[in-house]
Amino acid sequence: MAIVVGWFVAAPAGRMNYLAGVLANVGTTLLLVGIVVLLERRIVDNAVRKFRNAAEEARARMRDDFRIEVQDFTDRVSAEWAAASPEDVDAMKERTKRLSKELADNYSKELADNYVDETLEAYDVDETPER
Repeated sequence: MAIVVGWFVAAPAGRMNYLAGVLANVGTTLLLVGIVVLLERRIVDNAVRKFRNAAEEARARMRDDFRIEVQDFTDRVSAEWAAASPEDVDAMKERTKRLSKELADNYSKELADNYVDETLEAYDVDETPER
C-alpha cells in the first residue's frame, strides 16, 4: 500500500526513478533474506552434526569399555577355571554364573546411569529440580 501511495506522491518525472528504487530495495531485501536463511540452515546443520557425532562417539566409547570389561572378565574366569580342581567344578559353575550376572547387571546399570547423566547435561537440568 505504501508503494502505491509513494507512486502517486512522487513527481511524474521521477516516477521511473521511484519504481527503480523500489525494485532495487525489494531485490536487496530478498538477497539478504536468502543469505540469512542459508546461514541459519548451515548453523542448524552444524549443530545437528555435532550432536549426532557426540552420540556416536559416546556409543563407541561405551562399546569399547564393555569390550574391555568382558575381556578382563574372560581372562579372570579362565584363570580361575585353569586353577580349579575337578572337585570344584560345580562351585566354579555357580561362581561363573554369578559373576556373569553381576557383569551384565553392572553394565546395564552403568549404561542407564550414563544415559541419565548425558540427558541431564544435554538439557542442562538439575538432578533435583525445584517445584
